[in-house]
Amino acid sequence: MLVRDQQKTCYITSNPIEQGGTKKRRSAPYTVVTHRGKNLAEMSVSAGYPYKDKSTVDISVDVQPKHEFFTSSKTPQIAWARDAEADKKIVEDMLKGTRMTVAGQGQGKIASTDTYDLQGFPQAYKRMQELCKEDKPQEAKKKKDTQGKDAKKTDIASKDTKKTDTSSKKPQTKDPKKTDTASKDLRAKESKTAQGKDSKPQSSQTQSSKSKDEKPRDSKPRDSRVREQ
Repeated sequence: MLVRDQQKTCYITSNPIEQGGTKKRRSAPYTVVTHRGKNLAEMSVSAGYPYKDKSTVDISVDVQPKHEFFTSSKTPQIAWARDAEADKKIVEDMLKGTRMTVAGQGQGKIASTDTYDLQGFPQAYKRMQELCKEDKPQEAKKKKDTQGKDAKKTDIASKDTKKTDTSSKKPQTKDPKKTDTASKDLRAKESKTAQGKDSKPQSSQTQSSKSKDEKPRDSKPRDSRVREQ
């Protein structure tokens, strides 16, 4: 399938299962059925060598009457059906047939007869119609609107992602009030610790001085002192 200028073009190509004729060396013969826009079937054939100018190529499907394709000096290696009606008739025969033969003539004594197998052609043709089916105006408009909405959603999502990345990159700022309070608490703790250290030695010195001034008590009992006097 090929899409060009918003128009789909689909092809079915086939090569012969048998090749005959006087031309020993030639390119690979083939047939092409093209679906382009409203044209459901456009048939062309090639024998792999230049056809004789203004000659006819005879195409037979099973026992059906022959279809005559024309040749031209503009496209010497390709033969075409004469009009859209001729294209339609041969495609209808190909959908019903099993074998197709293509007989052509070249310059001098050159001639060829190629045989094609048509057993898989109906399935291929149906698939081509599905792929290249033209969208209805309403369906095409709806499809276009859906694509536009999806594009907008993608754009919004990308913007949100950028905002998230930007916010994550911002450095975290400390609260000056909390920092000031913490520093004050630290200074208060240090001050209390210093006062505690200074007060302990003073108390020990006072106690020691008191112990020196006090006289030792007499260990003797009162009765013994009276007796001695």
